[in-house]
Amino acid sequence: MLDTPLRRREQEVWQALDELWAIHGDFKYLTGDAIRERLWALGKSRGSPNEIYKYRKTWAESHKISSGDRDVGFSLDDPITRAARLVHDEITQKAQEQIEKIKSDFIQKEEKYQKDFLSIKSSLDSLLFEYNNLEKNYTQTKLEFLEEKEMRKTLELAFESEKQRFADFSQEKANHILQLKNNSEGQIREIKDIFEKNILEKNNIINKLEEEKKILGIEYSENLNQVKTDNYNLKILIAKQEDKISLLYSDIDTHKQNIQEKNNIILEKEKHIVIEITKKEILQKELLEYKIELKQERYLVKSSETKLARLRALNLCYE
Repeated sequence: MLDTPLRRREQEVWQALDELWAIHGDFKYLTGDAIRERLWALGKSRGSPNEIYKYRKTWAESHKISSGDRDVGFSLDDPITRAARLVHDEITQKAQEQIEKIKSDFIQKEEKYQKDFLSIKSSLDSLLFEYNNLEKNYTQTKLEFLEEKEMRKTLELAFESEKQRFADFSQEKANHILQLKNNSEGQIREIKDIFEKNILEKNNIINKLEEEKKILGIEYSENLNQVKTDNYNLKILIAKQEDKISLLYSDIDTHKQNIQEKNNIILEKEKHIVIEITKKEILQKELLEYKIELKQERYLVKSSETKLARLRALNLCYE
């Protein structure tokens, strides 16, 4: 049997039981709720019912009090009892005032936390709405980017195909120009050979005619006129050949001009493709910036969720 409590908690319960016994003097008033309220009035924690009943039993055994005992000396006329009653009433009143104040403070804090919670919840809902919109925009942008990427790939393939076609065309035209040049040079050489041959023949004829001049007389003059006529015709033939050569060179210039125009068209296409590629790079840069902004928004949402979790934890603590 113990005369003094061994544990601090047991000592607190015994103190509450001593005060209740001094006030009521009857074991029936030493209920679990009464003991817990007395502990609360003393500034102690209420504790669990099992703990209260356990230490009430050790207190009763220590004071040799059973469940049916009463304090026969208990009387309201007793000064000690009245003093204990007054002290009890004063402590009870102060405890009640403290309880009311704590309740009022708790209600105010709860209202404040509720307002903060609603504000944070509203902000969180707004952020979630913005996040959903951003996610939709990101998905749409991603699809558009993939489409642009495919288009860019198609354009690049078309550009390479056009470039190869232009190279083949340029090579073909170069071969054609070379062939025309070779043919023209061959024709010029042929005409020149014919002209030199004709000049040589005519010179031979003239020489022959000169030798036969004295003999032929009038025939010489006629033959000379024929030679002049032949020379004139030869000049006309040479002029015609020169006109053909001029036409050939004009043809070559026209082909060159056509090639240059097609080359200019291809250069314009290359510029357009470069502009498109630049636009895609700008779009990629904007997409990267958009991802960074989306990451920041997610961080803000995560921070708001953390704050909300803390507020919920605080509410649970107050409850």
